[in-house]
Amino acid sequence: IMKVLVFGGSFDPVHKGHVALLKQAIKQIAPDVTHIVPAYHSPFKAKSPTPFRLRMQMLKQAFSGMSKHLVFDDYELRRGGKTYTYQLINYLLKRYKNPQIYLLVGTDCLNDLHNWKNPQVIFDNAIVVAGKRKGYNENPARFNHIFLPGFFPKLSSSRVRAHIWMSGSVPTTVPAQIIQTIYKNKLYGLSVHEWLKAHLKPNRYIHSQSVAELAGALSDIYDVNVETAVRAGILHDAGKGFSGPELVRFCRTHKIRVP
Repeated sequence: IMKVLVFGGSFDPVHKGHVALLKQAIKQIAPDVTHIVPAYHSPFKAKSPTPFRLRMQMLKQAFSGMSKHLVFDDYELRRGGKTYTYQLINYLLKRYKNPQIYLLVGTDCLNDLHNWKNPQVIFDNAIVVAGKRKGYNENPARFNHIFLPGFFPKLSSSRVRAHIWMSGSVPTTVPAQIIQTIYKNKLYGLSVHEWLKAHLKPNRYIHSQSVAELAGALSDIYDVNVETAVRAGILHDAGKGFSGPELVRFCRTHKIRVP
């Protein structure tokens, strides 16, 4: 029986938590082949503004060399639109003869799998492999699953994006191999920081960063989307250096209604 490990997600961007999870899964499962499947449009999220090709490029940079049998699979790009996990499982069942499929997920997903579309297809045809975070209250799932040994860092791509939007710098929570790709392509608000540095006085720019940092902290307290909060913070003084006529012209150029 061929063991097929599959790891899907938006990976926007891939971070060190993803790397640690995949490394441990490959070590424990010893798969014959591992499919890395970035989402084209996740059913649970708005479509990523980060181009698919760049997310795939960062995955190759972060994961290459981890195993000789990695397949960086553009299945979801080829399908277009939203792809559900049960469709991915069916695709692998057709691609390989009698495979034993291992679906790699984080603990958060494990608790919610029964709410996914057509979950029985997943439960009947795959073993779910999950990594645990410290503080996780184990509630044994009623389907075939295994936990990887140890604990994994509590990281999220949304927090990475928020950090970059807030500070204009890439955090150390992403693999070193992808940092230059993020800077080169000015992802996750870096182009905005470039614009702000060119249009705001240095002290005003530093002030905006501080406001964005405070907005991020308050987002946790008031249960507000952290990315939305830090974007509002970093941009709140963006028009400070404009004259009245310049502001009006900017609004008309960008189709913003002038009061």
